[in-house]
Amino acid sequence: MFNQRFFEKHQKVLLWFLNTPLVDLWFRGVMRIAGKSSSVKHNRITIIRPNFICWEKRGQRIYEFRCRNKFSHRLIHAFKLFWALCHCWDLLVNSLRLPKLNLGFDTFYPDPNPETTSVDGDVSMSYAAPGVVWATIIAAAGNGAVDD
Repeated sequence: MFNQRFFEKHQKVLLWFLNTPLVDLWFRGVMRIAGKSSSVKHNRITIIRPNFICWEKRGQRIYEFRCRNKFSHRLIHAFKLFWALCHCWDLLVNSLRLPKLNLGFDTFYPDPNPETTSVDGDVSMSYAAPGVVWATIIAAAGNGAVDD
């Protein structure tokens, strides 16, 4: 959910939370970019991605990397309750058939049956022949599908 594309799309909002006085104290704490967790101190962060932050100091860009997508994980864990509430809201909205109030935290089926442009479903393939190598199986076309 919080992948590279999310960070690029919402860069301005994330940077606002990270750099706005008072709000930054809270959000940097949530993201573990405060105190001894980071060397950014009170510098203005200019870029945030799933696994690094960047800021400028004396005209020089400084990057601080994490081994994994630490900032993605922090967003997931910090806002898990918010996500759950939004998901419940969307389920309620869908049951009331009010798509304009949907927040997008659920599965959305854009086309009525018969579906014409998009499909949610599973593609399958069965191989009964023994000794077929993995490369052949993954390169072959599927021979079954379910879209309900």
